[in-house]
Amino acid sequence: MELTIYSAQDPSLPLNNYQDVTATAIRLAPGADTKTATNWVIHGKAVIGNADGDAQNATAMLVLRQGNMPNVVVLDRTDIRIDQYGNTVSVCLLAVIPSTQLSPRLEWDVELHAATYRGHIQYARLAAMSTDELVIQPSNI
Repeated sequence: MELTIYSAQDPSLPLNNYQDVTATAIRLAPGADTKTATNWVIHGKAVIGNADGDAQNATAMLVLRQGNMPNVVVLDRTDIRIDQYGNTVSVCLLAVIPSTQLSPRLEWDVELHAATYRGHIQYARLAAMSTDELVIQPSNI
């Protein structure tokens, strides 16, 4: 089974006081027979901008949430520093979710979150690709 799910957010969303903002989200489809979980490869991208006169830190994350539960699992995180007002940084995130990590009968959401002191997030994109087989290899370096 192969399936691609895509989500996009184009309007700019404000980021203030390092409060976590969900820019876009996708719901992962359960396995075809709801008894077998699916492996997922998740790609995320967004542009984070600075609206403050000073350079500031910013964070972008891919998180996994089960239904409406408040707790999340951080799948990937990028911490950056953005120069003063008007500057932007494009961030890319990547996660692999093996089928053993998900219960096939539950609804799972992947969300792209961001935070900074005073700025915005725009052009947030998420793509989730399912695969029946997933091979994770150690680095050859």
